[in-house]
Amino acid sequence: MVLEDKWSWKRFTMILVMLLEVAAMTSFVLIMNSGHPGDWLFSLYNGIAFCVLMVLGLEKNRLDMGYLDEKANNFPRIAAAYGCCCILTAAMSFFPGYARPVMLTPMIMTMTASPFLGLLAGVYSSVLLVCSTASQSIPLLSCYLLLCVCGCVITQYMQEKADLAWSAFLFLAVTVCLCVSSAMIEGGALDGTTILYSVLCGAISASFGTLLFRLWNDKINHSRTKRLEQIIDESFGLVQEMRKFSKADYEHAKKVSKIAEACAKRLHVDQRIAAAAGFYYRVGRLEGEPYVENGIMVAKKHNFPPEVIQILGEYNGEKTLPSTPESALVHIVDHVVTKFDVLDSATLSSSWNQDIVVYQTLNENSARGLYDKSGLSMNLFLQIRDYLIKEAGLYDDHL
Repeated sequence: MVLEDKWSWKRFTMILVMLLEVAAMTSFVLIMNSGHPGDWLFSLYNGIAFCVLMVLGLEKNRLDMGYLDEKANNFPRIAAAYGCCCILTAAMSFFPGYARPVMLTPMIMTMTASPFLGLLAGVYSSVLLVCSTASQSIPLLSCYLLLCVCGCVITQYMQEKADLAWSAFLFLAVTVCLCVSSAMIEGGALDGTTILYSVLCGAISASFGTLLFRLWNDKINHSRTKRLEQIIDESFGLVQEMRKFSKADYEHAKKVSKIAEACAKRLHVDQRIAAAAGFYYRVGRLEGEPYVENGIMVAKKHNFPPEVIQILGEYNGEKTLPSTPESALVHIVDHVVTKFDVLDSATLSSSWNQDIVVYQTLNENSARGLYDKSGLSMNLFLQIRDYLIKEAGLYDDHL
């Protein structure tokens, strides 16, 4: 994977926006809820430390995940999400200490960026809220911090397992328990109003968290699907450019795309990614050598989805070996189709000869360890081979 580590005014501007959001939120909460100079000084130190850690966290996350990871590199989205968290924190400063849905901030930032940034934002929000509380209770802060940790953990579980019902129950249970604990810390006794507030706070966190997750996933999946379909449509500018550049490469791209898509459907892997990556696997040829770097450049210029760019960055295993089943599948199909493109009809006159070409090509690549990091199991590998032999129609010029 090639990491883009160039200076970006867009990224710098978004980081600056986030720092201004921190300053505005902190000032608002302190002005509305506290006039003590000591609180301002304490919050100033905390705010500076938080800003430094936030910037370092954003950059570390970007460097660790690489430029292909959308969550780590979509700074406008991160800045917008954190702006919502700042507004939420300002609103929570008017709530009773035990009824603040403090889990929402780490939830939002974990979904948008990373668990570390989610926890960091939640911790700073919690410290600021406790500073604005008359009692400034250490036990209350402890409850808030525990809620932040739980929010990050449950959100990660929700993202990995997509089990919304169980996640909502966990949000509700944890929030109600800690809200009741906070109420006992603040007032020493429970009454009906306190329990009602606690349950309401838990219900808000659970409902908002699951709704946000569903909307988030639906939006990402819809925009991703639409974009993948758009970039291989005949009317797309780059498709027309490839057709004009080389009819042979264009026909090759169409064949690889269709075979990879159909095979991916059989394997239950992402067929849209396979279709798009298969079509553009050789797109670097438009610019000439080096093909990998130029392929990535063209893909980024046309705002390809990161999954497709990643596969193009793994072209032929030259720089990086295929890292996903879709990448391995596209590599296999491209190599086999290339063999059929260069061999003449006499060589491929019988189905037996065609089968031998498929067997030899796959065995050679497998023996070189090209798919060792792709997660492609032996079962999937054999299914790909069988599909190419029996159903792909590799020697059909009209595929």
